[in-house]
Amino acid sequence: MIEKIVQRASLGLIAIAGGLLIWFFWTIFAPIKVIDVVTQPAEISATTIKAGDSIFYTVDYCKYLPIKAEVIRQLVNSTTIPLEEYDSNAEAGGCHYGVKAKPSIIPSYVGPGEYHLQIHYLYRPYPWRTIDYSFDTEFFKVVE
Repeated sequence: MIEKIVQRASLGLIAIAGGLLIWFFWTIFAPIKVIDVVTQPAEISATTIKAGDSIFYTVDYCKYLPIKAEVIRQLVNSTTIPLEEYDSNAEAGGCHYGVKAKPSIIPSYVGPGEYHLQIHYLYRPYPWRTIDYSFDTEFFKVVE
């Protein structure tokens, strides 16, 4: 009698462990669609800007899950210059058009030239998984 109870408990624990393992692998490898950026490249507020000034970009997106994002922006030409990072919790539940993103301040030490912004939205649906959605803006000129 005790042997049957121990045997059934062991099989139950193995089944539970197997189910948890399957669930864990599903959370790692299953496709998760959080957001789609509809218009690429994103529209920029000005085609010419002075170093030290702010620039805006407008994004059209469809967001499906209410997950907070870490937004990483970079100024790109032949080199990549990191800009201010911030957290965003854009509204989920459908498509949104013409949304003005938080302004990017072009550092005063940036030399003249043609640049664009590269934006990464990092979503973490689970502590062990990060999903990176990235897009670029239109090109613009930085002048002195």
